[in-house]
Amino acid sequence: MAIQLSAARTELENLKQDISDVSTPLFISWANHVNRFAYRYISGIDPERFISTQTFTNVTTGAQALNADFESLDPFGCGVFLVDTNGSDTAQQLPLLPFGSPQTGYYLDGSGNIQFLNVSSPATYKLRYMPAVTTFTALTDYFTVDATVTGKEIIPNEYLLELRSALDVMYTQWDEDVPAEGFADARFARALDEIARGIRRVPDVYAMPNMSLIY
Repeated sequence: MAIQLSAARTELENLKQDISDVSTPLFISWANHVNRFAYRYISGIDPERFISTQTFTNVTTGAQALNADFESLDPFGCGVFLVDTNGSDTAQQLPLLPFGSPQTGYYLDGSGNIQFLNVSSPATYKLRYMPAVTTFTALTDYFTVDATVTGKEIIPNEYLLELRSALDVMYTQWDEDVPAEGFADARFARALDEIARGIRRVPDVYAMPNMSLIY
C-alpha cells in the first residue's frame, strides 16, 4: 500500500521526538520536494514503473490534444508507436521532427498538443509518456504520481525509513542545525543507495535454465 503523508509525518516525529513547530503546510511542501526528487531519481532507474499511454485513432495530419498529465518523452521507452490494423502494439516508432519537416512524424507544439506531420492515410498511434506528478495539498494524500492511494507508487511502503531520512534532511536544513544536517545527509546518501539497489530494472520474473540442453 502507498505511503500516506500523515504516516510519513508520524515517522519524522518519532525520529525528532517533537516537530510541533512544523506547520502542516510546511511539512506538505517538504513532502512535495521529496516526492518530485524520488520521481526523477527512480524514473531514471526504471521508467516503466511510471510510463502512461494515450491512444490516437484515425490520425491524419494535424493537431491532437495531449492528456492533461503529460510531462515529457525523455526516458527510454517513451515515444509514439504505430498500432497495427488488428489493434496490436508494434515497435514501429514515429520520429520526432522539427516544424515544417516534409517527412512523416510528429512534433510537440508547446500548447498541449501533438502535431502529426504528413500522415498519408488514417492510422492509430500509441503515445508512451512520463506523467506529471500531482502536487500534494493535504496530509491525506499519498506518495504516488497522482497523490491517490491507487496511483502509481513513487515511494513504496517498504522504503518508509528511507523517506524519513529524506524528510530529516529537509527538517535539519530548515532548523539550521548544521552538525545535524551533516549526519542527516549521510543517512540520506545511504538511503539512496538502498533504493537504487532495491528498485528492479526488469519485471519481477526469472528465467529458468533449460536443463535439457546438457543431455
